[in-house]
Amino acid sequence: MAQDETAIDRLRMSDSDRRKLLDLIERKAIIEAAKQTNPSDKNSDRRSIRVRVDMPNIHVDITQPSGSHAKFSVIPRNLSAGGMSFVHGQYLHQGTRCSITLPTLDGEQIYLNANAILCRHITGVIHEIGVQFDETIDLRMFCKLTPEQSKRVRAEQAASNTSGDMTTDTLGEALIVDDFEMDRNLIGMWLQHLGLIPSMAGNKSEAIDAIEEAEFDVVLMDMWLGKESGCDITKELRSRGFKGPIIASSAEEDEAMKNKAYEAGCNGYLVKPFNEAKLRAALEEVLPIQLAGGDSEKELEPIVSEFAEDTAMAPLIASFIQGLEDTTNRLQKAKLDQDISALETICRTMKGAGTSYGFEPLTDVAVLALEAVSAEEDHLTEKAMASIRELNDILKRIQIVAPATDLA
Repeated sequence: MAQDETAIDRLRMSDSDRRKLLDLIERKAIIEAAKQTNPSDKNSDRRSIRVRVDMPNIHVDITQPSGSHAKFSVIPRNLSAGGMSFVHGQYLHQGTRCSITLPTLDGEQIYLNANAILCRHITGVIHEIGVQFDETIDLRMFCKLTPEQSKRVRAEQAASNTSGDMTTDTLGEALIVDDFEMDRNLIGMWLQHLGLIPSMAGNKSEAIDAIEEAEFDVVLMDMWLGKESGCDITKELRSRGFKGPIIASSAEEDEAMKNKAYEAGCNGYLVKPFNEAKLRAALEEVLPIQLAGGDSEKELEPIVSEFAEDTAMAPLIASFIQGLEDTTNRLQKAKLDQDISALETICRTMKGAGTSYGFEPLTDVAVLALEAVSAEEDHLTEKAMASIRELNDILKRIQIVAPATDLA
């Protein structure tokens, strides 16, 4: 495309008229969409997010079927990963080739080849042109997106990268902070199996940009990223207001390193190398959701009350078990918040309740957890974290309803 070629502006509108025209097209689009009431109409619910853009006129080099071409100045209307629409002052045939100059948020000019797939008459000589890009783009390079829009973009990208292996119903979003691309990709694949949408960051700057752009349910933090420290990045994310769980990962197994990660603000610790099962276990400790791809509770052996045959105690035991879901959630929150006082209260309560309701293993573990937690001052160490994990496992086993015995 010749860079010095003057672009033809067939519309020549003032900013005010330009805005009125875009608003008119938007109203027409809303009316047309409202007419598509058939829920089976797949076109009424686009898979790709389409964002209305607010940018100056862009240049489009149009090659007509005859082979002639000319550069035009057109009004951009909306943009998606796979294409865009713009307002032009003449009709375009389907299949017309276009070369589009699109500005990024950083001020660069990106050249995109596209194919015209739609030409809708608006009024007079004015038409809305829809084009499909030869290659998909990352919307975040060109548009400032809301957190919800960013989430949808990442979901689309994750789905397109998994060849259909991604779980249909996503359960949350995870940020992987690791400087090794192969590790990021492998962990990302495991997260998708578990129903989480992964995003990637290879250094401190990218991690900060990610949490400021979107809301994540969990962060997986490598402890060593070249010259950068995962502990320092964790502290920075915390200082910037990130309150979600952060799981550290490192090849170092010693308790000193684990304690350093917890002190920095991490809530879990994975020793490298780990597999998908260990990642699942670490996530289940910090996320209040049931992950996809399996049911880990089926592998646990139920704990039955010693008073299970006591008809008078049965309704009381049932009521106690029903309340354990809330207890588990409070335990997880207190651990994430490093709330030692709340953890001590829960441990004391479970210590007494275990004996009262016939669950001696609960009392035994609660005693050990209380001792470990009470020994802490400012933050939880690996020993305290391990005791809380064991208490959490006991609570899960109590909540499992054992299969009924066949008395026939």
